Amino acid sequence: MALRMPDATWASGAIVGGAYRIEGLIGQGGFGSVFRAKRLSDGMPVAMKLLTRAGMLRPDAIARFQREAALAMRLTHASTIRVIDSGDVGNGMPFIAFELLEGRSLDSVLGAGPLDEDLALGIADALLGSLEEAHRAGIIHRDVKPPNVFLCNRPQGLVKLLDFGVAKSTLASDVGLTGDGVMVGTAAYMAPEQIETRDVSPGTDLYAVALVLAEMLTGRAVYRGPPIVICVDKARGLPVPFDETLRAGPYIDILERATRGNPAVRYSSAAEMRRDLLDCRASRPTMVSQPLPVPSRESAASRSIGGTAILTSPFVAADPRPPSARSATAFAPHLQGPDPYGPTQGIATPRHGVPEVSTLARTQMDPPAPVPGRLAKTVDADSSILVPKKRKRSAVVVTVVALLVLLALVASVVAWLLSRR
Repeated sequence: MALRMPDATWASGAIVGGAYRIEGLIGQGGFGSVFRAKRLSDGMPVAMKLLTRAGMLRPDAIARFQREAALAMRLTHASTIRVIDSGDVGNGMPFIAFELLEGRSLDSVLGAGPLDEDLALGIADALLGSLEEAHRAGIIHRDVKPPNVFLCNRPQGLVKLLDFGVAKSTLASDVGLTGDGVMVGTAAYMAPEQIETRDVSPGTDLYAVALVLAEMLTGRAVYRGPPIVICVDKARGLPVPFDETLRAGPYIDILERATRGNPAVRYSSAAEMRRDLLDCRASRPTMVSQPLPVPSRESAASRSIGGTAILTSPFVAADPRPPSARSATAFAPHLQGPDPYGPTQGIATPRHGVPEVSTLARTQMDPPAPVPGRLAKTVDADSSILVPKKRKRSAVVVTVVALLVLLALVASVVAWLLSRR
């Protein structure tokens, strides 16, 4: 089904900011839309992100939109989504021009099952490389998850971390946008400190990377079920429910260290976690890689609803860091894929490449809106949530859950008795 333009102002052919021509709609949400566009000066294709009219009525949405552009433009790592330009269309409406990526989002690939071990480790390495630069710049992503990870077809093998819409700057010079007692993130991948609305740190993102890596290795999310239940389990300090196959495998020590409840005893940096993953893989015998299964092609429209910019780009930003002796390609010497800026970055792809299905993939378009209530209301497990702080956190949550379970049991007994009449 064809997507409809959310605003007549941005019909195909419309000029944005005097520098870009809209070519068509990629995806849309309640507060943001992404369009395919071209830069007038040289014809460069871009993914143009614009607020909808509803978004323009939300001062917090405008502020987060502008913050996303400001933070992302500080980053140059090849595995970080690149912002080409940002500015004001007029009347206070901001825009962001992202590089156009061609390929697939990680969550769409995981729908076909677990990934080859070396491919999964390579993707994790690329994410850690992106986060290493972001953390050095004082930026915490806060929403690392499969829909925000993109596997590019061109350059083949490149991985991109998307959506800095809810990122937080830890620099004193930056003004925060998230109020006290506000929880930001996606329940299944959030660290306990996010749920308890405590200060976030690099360890917050590393917690999420560990959960994504576990999901890539098993093909199943570590946390499944209603977000409110996931939040309760994490707030109570319950152990992370890693799959038994992972517990019997070589990476469980790394996964458990990265997901400890206390951020102070997790990995101190993305670089440290990268080293441990590389050392662990190097100590294991070479495995035979299996190519990714090729799923059926889907329409661009079906993949972009509710998502963020994911489109194509032949250009990759250079990494300013000195070369490192450790490379993601060391994970997968039998796979093919360019290393965009030397041994410090790159992710090898399967020998047959990531199957090209469309020029779209999901990313988050809308800044999360506050959700009323003491905890989180039930939303899709893949949705970002932003909720007010609960009072007397654990005690209140446990009490509420216990009452709900009791009511469910009573209802079941009553229904059984009535059925016996």
